[in-house]
Amino acid sequence: MGIYKIVAVMLSIFVMLATADVLLMWGSDSAEAAGKAIPALMRTLPQAETVEFAGMDHFGPEEGGADEVAQCVSAFFQSVQ
Repeated sequence: MGIYKIVAVMLSIFVMLATADVLLMWGSDSAEAAGKAIPALMRTLPQAETVEFAGMDHFGPEEGGADEVAQCVSAFFQSVQ
């Protein structure tokens, strides 16, 4: 795939995300990289709903946080219907 096609695909994805309903979720104990990425994502997608799960890391849903994450995702999907 040529560079121009890659750029075109990336731009089309950005346009789609810029107008889409978006839920950004992360855990307060996530890796440092997530802590840097989330503010950038929030600036890029200002319409996004954001949720930080206290005491969870990237694997929070697998380590006992599945119910809390599922409730959040379910509420988000219900709100955008």
